[in-house]
Amino acid sequence: MNHLGRPTELTEELLAEIRTLVLLGKNMKETAEIIGIPYNTISKWSSDNYGNFADTWILYEHERKLQ
Repeated sequence: MNHLGRPTELTEELLAEIRTLVLLGKNMKETAEIIGIPYNTISKWSSDNYGNFADTWILYEHERKLQ
């Protein structure tokens, strides 16, 4: 199924929302649902390390473990 429209941009504001959710213990699928982007988008960001997303996600997870 192809979706038309602009791709979701990985902004600083979106990263701040993602950080909050990761710190609350949300996984990638839950995070995508809560912020309203397709799981495929967030998964592709991770697999491609788009904008250092995969590295940033790992840092957020480490931060959560240190809390």
